[in-house]
Amino acid sequence: MNPPPLRGSIALLGAGLSANRGNCCSSLGSGVLKEGMGFKSLMEIDRDLPNGFHDALLESITVSYCSNSVELDLKLLVGDPDANTEEGREARRAAKLILNDVVYFVIDPPTPGRKHSSVGGLRIDAGDATLDSSPESPKPRGVLPTDAYAYWFFVDTWNSFIHIAAREAILRWI
Repeated sequence: MNPPPLRGSIALLGAGLSANRGNCCSSLGSGVLKEGMGFKSLMEIDRDLPNGFHDALLESITVSYCSNSVELDLKLLVGDPDANTEEGREARRAAKLILNDVVYFVIDPPTPGRKHSSVGGLRIDAGDATLDSSPESPKPRGVLPTDAYAYWFFVDTWNSFIHIAAREAILRWI
């Protein structure tokens, strides 16, 4: 039996949250997409990936209120579209996307009648939330802190969005 449909958006972290990372939670780990490149924006990570976040599978989300961070466990599409086999075209690699200094992280509810989960993960796509063609974000574009970036993930299984604004992003292969 499926859980009852959600009403409204779920705001997991909101603007103005702060945390003393040293006193509250253990470290989320370290690692970046490429050695020595440091923190990036989601746009930079998206551009550096072979297929961006296109058709990635979202397996889980972990929110830490004490460190003001979010972790997304993903299976990223790293296959070669010109490969001779489907296995070569559809190859995936596990990664953890870590977002620090989160301004907001909002999950829109699934469209009524859509599945809430999927074996293997939820298929997603992503984009820059500051573009005029982007879906409406939880905060007006001009209200974001100047050192934060905003991004969206479209969850195909739900036909709805996850909205993110943060100051730091790290992609770690697992």
